[in-house]
Amino acid sequence: MWFIFLAFAHAADGTVSIPLDQWVQMLDQAAAAADKPAAPAPYLQVDRSIEGSFQRGVFSGVLTTRIRVLDAGGGLLVPVLSDAASIASVELDGKRTSLLADSGNYRVAIDSVGEHTVRVAFFVGQEDDRFARRLTLSFPPAGPTAVSIVVPEVGITADLAHGAVTSQRIEGATTRILGQLDGEGALDLGWKGTVATNTVAARTEVREHVVFTLHEALVRGVAAFDTRVLEGEVDRLRFRVPPGVEIVDVEGESVLQWRTDAGELVVYNRWLVNDKADIKVHFQLPVQAGAPLTLAMPLPLDGAPFAGAVGVQGPAGFSATVLSIAGAEPIRDLPPELAALTPNPLLLGFTLSGEPAITLDVKREADVSLTTTSIDEMEAATVLIEDGAQVTRMQLHVRNETRPWLGVRLPDDAVLTHARVDGRAVRPATAPDGVTLLLPLPQSERYTAGQSQTWTVRDGDTLGALADRFYGDPSRWQEIVAQNYDVFSNGLGELNVGQVLHVAPVEAGGVAASRAVIELAWTQAGDPMRSLGHRSLTLPGVDAEVGSVEWHVYVPSAFYALDLGGNLAPWSHLRYDHFRRVQQFFDAALGIHSAWAGSDVQGGYSSILSRRKSIFADETSSSVELQEVASVFPLVGDRHRFRRMMPSDAAPALTVTWMDAKGLIPLRFAGLAAGAALATAWAGGRTRKPLLVAGIVASLLVAWYVDGVHRRLVWGADLGLAALWLRSEWSRMRGLWRGTTPTFGELLDAWTLRRVVLLGLAGGALMLLLTVPLLWSTLALVVLAWRARRSA
Repeated sequence: MWFIFLAFAHAADGTVSIPLDQWVQMLDQAAAAADKPAAPAPYLQVDRSIEGSFQRGVFSGVLTTRIRVLDAGGGLLVPVLSDAASIASVELDGKRTSLLADSGNYRVAIDSVGEHTVRVAFFVGQEDDRFARRLTLSFPPAGPTAVSIVVPEVGITADLAHGAVTSQRIEGATTRILGQLDGEGALDLGWKGTVATNTVAARTEVREHVVFTLHEALVRGVAAFDTRVLEGEVDRLRFRVPPGVEIVDVEGESVLQWRTDAGELVVYNRWLVNDKADIKVHFQLPVQAGAPLTLAMPLPLDGAPFAGAVGVQGPAGFSATVLSIAGAEPIRDLPPELAALTPNPLLLGFTLSGEPAITLDVKREADVSLTTTSIDEMEAATVLIEDGAQVTRMQLHVRNETRPWLGVRLPDDAVLTHARVDGRAVRPATAPDGVTLLLPLPQSERYTAGQSQTWTVRDGDTLGALADRFYGDPSRWQEIVAQNYDVFSNGLGELNVGQVLHVAPVEAGGVAASRAVIELAWTQAGDPMRSLGHRSLTLPGVDAEVGSVEWHVYVPSAFYALDLGGNLAPWSHLRYDHFRRVQQFFDAALGIHSAWAGSDVQGGYSSILSRRKSIFADETSSSVELQEVASVFPLVGDRHRFRRMMPSDAAPALTVTWMDAKGLIPLRFAGLAAGAALATAWAGGRTRKPLLVAGIVASLLVAWYVDGVHRRLVWGADLGLAALWLRSEWSRMRGLWRGTTPTFGELLDAWTLRRVVLLGLAGGALMLLLTVPLLWSTLALVVLAWRARRSA
C-alpha cells in the first residue's frame, strides 16, 4: 500500500515525502528479507580414507567414507568419487549396491537418516611401461581424508600437493606413502628418486644371449641380458655399444627409459634393482656387399663378468662360414635361452668365454631355376577278359615348365588305341629307339607384371578344375570369377563352352607352369584264361617322376584271384597273416561292436540302401578323372584296387594268380573235412605229431589264398570233436533211452522251480549262440576240445 502511495505522490522537484515512522518500518522489512538464513545441508561427510597401490601407470584402490544423513527426504544422491575412475565393487553399510554417474561424479543413493559407511573399490589410469611418477584423482569436498598408497620404488621423495605427507616406509621393493588431504578433495601425489647414481659397492654378473638375423643390406640382432646384482643395488644398467651398431629398442619389465650417448647404452630402471633384471636390446648394423661380416653387439661395461651364447640365422639361400673367431667356441647343442629367442633354425652357434670377435663370410647362393616336369597322379583301370585279352586306360596329370614332350614306353605287345592331351586327340611321335612314344606338352610361359593368361572353356571344364590347373588349388576358383566379371554377368560363375577366361598368373613377372591331362588306352593279347594260371601286368614307363599311382584291376567273375602282388600296396581285398586272422576272429566272436541304425549326426534318418548308394557315389566320385576313365569302356568283374603314394621312377607292375571260381566250393568243403580230421587226430592222440603239424600248415596255406577256408576249418574242428564226444558217450545215452518211459504225472513232479529257471537260462544262452555264430563256434571248439581230451 505504501508503494502505491509513493507511485502517485509526486512533488514539483521530483522528491517524495513520507512520514519518518513509515520509512523506518520499510527499512526494517527490507533488512528482515535480506537476512533470511539458507536451508541446512541434508548430509555431512564425517571422514574418509584412500588406500591402494600404484603399478605401471594404474592405481588400484579402495575408498572408505562415513556419511551422516540429517534429512533423507525422498532419498539422497551423495557424491563419493570422480567418474574418471572405473568401479570394481560398491558396498553401502556392508551390502552391495551400485553408483550413478551424474555431473562428473559417481553418486550413491541413501534413503534413511543416520550414519552410513560407503566402501568403493576402483582403479584409474592406463597401463604403460613408461608411466610418469605422478597420480592425480579428484574427490568431492569433504572432511579429513587419510591417504595410504604403495608405489613400486624405493629411495624416493614423495610430495602431496593438496595435503601433507606424514611418513614413508619401505616394504620390500616398494614404498608406502602415508598422508592427509585437505578439504578440497584433490589427490595429486608425485615422487622422484633420491639416488642419482649407482651405488659404488654394487657388483653385477651378466649372461648375454644374442641372435643375429642376416639380410641383404643389414644384420638385425636381439640381445637378451640377464643381469644379477650380487652386492648392493642399481637404478640403471650400462652397456658398451660398438661403432656401427644402432640401438633400435629396449624392452623389459624393469625398463623405465633408455638412451645412447658416446658409445654407451644407459637403461634406467623403474625401481632400485637388488636381485636381477632381464632386458632385451634390439639393434642392427650395416652390411657391405662382398666384404666379411664382423659380428658386433652390445656388451657389458669393462670389468663386469659375463658369459652367454651367440646364434646366427638367415633366410633360405644364405650361407655363412667362419673366417676367424676369438673369445667364443662353436657349439652344436644350443642352450634353451638362445633357442627361446627365435623359432627358426640357426646356421651357426657359439658360446662366449670373453669379449667375442667373430668374422663370417656370408654369401647368397645363386637362385636355381626349376624346369622339371612331374606327374602328380597316374590313374589306370585294367580289365582282364576270359579270352586272354586285356584292355587298359590311363590318365596322367602332368605339371610341365619347359619340356616340349613327355616320353611314354608302353608295355610289350601293347597296341595303342587312342591318345588325348587335354581332351584333344593327338598322334604321338616315336623316339629314335622305335618304342618310346612322344606326347606333346603345353609349355610354361613367362609373364610380365599385369599380364594374364587366357583359357577357352571346353566341355567338362569346371571352375575348381581350372583353379587347380592354374593355381594348384581348387579352392581359388573365386579368383577366376573375380577376374572375369564381364564374362560372368549373372555373378553365378556358370561356364559355357567357348567362353574365353582371363587368368592372372600366380606371381606377376614369374614363370607359370602349365598343366595337362594325358589319356592313353591300349590293348594286349594273351592266352585264354585257364582253370589255374597267372599273368604279369605293367603300366607304361614315363621319363618323369610319378607322384601317386592308383590302379584298378578287374578280374572276370568266373575266376577267383588267389594272389595279386607287385610294387603297389593293395587298397582292397587285403590279406592278413594267420595271427591277425585269429585276432580278427576272436574280436568278431567275442567283441562288442556298434551297429548303424540309419541315424546321422543331424538326427535324420536314411535307409541302409540309400546309405550304401551314398557311400558308393562318394567313392566313385573321389577322382573325377578316374571316373572319366572308367566310363569309357565297361568295367566287369571283381575290382581290386592298388595305390602307391611315394614318388618313384619304377613303372607300376602286378602279378595276378587266379583259379576257376567253380573250385572254391570244393576247396571250402575240403577245409571243413580237414578241420574235422585234424581235430579228431589231435583228440585221439594216435597220429604222429609231424604229420599233424604238416596237415595244419597245409590247411593254413590253402586258407591264406582262399577266402572262407579259415572259418570252415573251425567248423570242421567243431564237427569232428562233437562226433568224437558223441561216440564216447554213445553207450551211456543208449542206456538212458532204453529206460522206462516216465508218466505225465512224474514229469509234472520233476518240474521244480529251480529246474524251470535253469531251463530258461539255458534257452537264453542257446538263443545268444544262435544269433552270434562265431561265438557259438568258438565256445563249441573250446568245450569240445576239453571234453575230447578228457575222454582220451
